[in-house]
Amino acid sequence: MDQRSFISFVLLLIIGSSSSLSVKCNYGYGSPDQCLLKSLNLSTSIEFPVHENYQLQSCSVDYLSPMILDKMKWIGALTINDGNITKIYLKSDLATLYAANSLTSEIIIDDYEENDQINTLSVTSNLLKSIPKNLSKLKSLAKLMLNGNRIEYINFSELDGLDKLKEVSFSQNRIYIIMDSPDVQLNRLKTLDLSENYLTELDVINWKMPLLETLDIHENHLTFLENLEPQNFPSLKNLKLYQNLWDCRWRDVFAPVKKEILNRYEADRYYYDTQDECLKSTKLSEAIYLKLNITSIKQLPFKLDNVEQLETQIGSLIEDTSTHTTSITALQKALESQENKISELIDKIIDQRTSIETMEKKIQQLEIKSQSCTLLGGDVPKGLAAKLISEITDVILKNLPNNE
Repeated sequence: MDQRSFISFVLLLIIGSSSSLSVKCNYGYGSPDQCLLKSLNLSTSIEFPVHENYQLQSCSVDYLSPMILDKMKWIGALTINDGNITKIYLKSDLATLYAANSLTSEIIIDDYEENDQINTLSVTSNLLKSIPKNLSKLKSLAKLMLNGNRIEYINFSELDGLDKLKEVSFSQNRIYIIMDSPDVQLNRLKTLDLSENYLTELDVINWKMPLLETLDIHENHLTFLENLEPQNFPSLKNLKLYQNLWDCRWRDVFAPVKKEILNRYEADRYYYDTQDECLKSTKLSEAIYLKLNITSIKQLPFKLDNVEQLETQIGSLIEDTSTHTTSITALQKALESQENKISELIDKIIDQRTSIETMEKKIQQLEIKSQSCTLLGGDVPKGLAAKLISEITDVILKNLPNNE
C-alpha cells in the first residue's frame, strides 16, 4: 500500500467512527415548551434538535463543555434534573440555568468577558462548596439560587457589581461565617435567604440593601443579631428569626425594633408570633452585652416608639412592688405578735408547773403530820382536823394561778 492509499484509509476510519447520533425531543405534559432529553451520555457526537428550551433528565457527562453546548443551537434556557454532570459551562447566550440533583460540583464562568444574557442561575441540591468564580461577570443576573449545597462561607464581595440582583438564596448549606465589605452595594436586592445554616453570629452593619424586604435567618445557631437598625433597612417587612438560640436579654432589647418592622406590613405578623422563643440557658458574655449596649433600659440603642406606655408599665411595676412590700411588713408584724403571745403562754405554763410542784410538797407534809397524829392517839381531835383542813385549803388557794 502506497502512502496516498494509507492516508485515505486512515481518513476513512476516522470519518466512519465519527458518525453522529441524532436525537429527538420528547415533550412532557408538564412542560410542553421544553425539549426533553432523557438518560443520555452527552458528547459532541450527538446531533441535538434545534430548540430554545432544553431539559436534560438523568443525563451523564463529566463536563458539559462549550463544544457540547454549541451543538444545542438556539439554546436560551437549560434545565438539568438528576443524572451525573460534574461540571457545567455557563454558555454566554443562556438566559436561565436550572440544575438540581445532578451531582454538580462546579459552575464555570468565563473571566475574560461579561455576560449580559443570563438572568437566573439556580444550582440546588448539589455539591457546590463555594460561590461560582467570576459570578460578578453576570451583569444581568436577577435571581441566584444556591440552596442545598455544601457551601461553608460566603463573601458578599463576590456579588459586587450585580446591580440587577433581586433574589438570593443560600439556605440549607453549611455556612458558618459571612464576610462583607462596606463597598458592596446590592441596591435592588429584595429577598435574602440564609436559613438552615450554621451561623452563630451576624453583624449587618455593612449591608447596603435599601430595597430588602425579606430577610430569612431561621434555623441557625444565632444568639443575637447585631446592628439591625430599621432606618438602614427602610423596606424590610419580613423577618424570619425562629428556631435559633436567642439570648433572652437580647430578645427583650430587640423587641422595639421588631415591632417597628412589623408595623410596616401587618400581614406578616405570623413570622413574629413564632420567633419569640429564647433560651434561658443561653447567656452571652458580659463583653458581648457591653458591645450590644445591653446594660439597662435607659441605655437602649434603639428609639422607643411609645415612651408614655413604657413609663405607665414601669409605674405599675413600682406600685405593685410597694404593695407587696407593705403586705410583707404586715405579715412580719403579725408573726412577731404571735411569737410574743406564744412566749407569754410558755411562761404561764412554767409558773403553773412550779405551783403544782409546791402544792404537792405541802400535801406530802400534811400527810406526814396526819400520820404522826394517828400514831400518837388513834382518831384525830376535831379541833386539829379542822385546823388541818383549813391549812390544806389555804395552801391550795395560794398556789392556784390567778384567773384573769
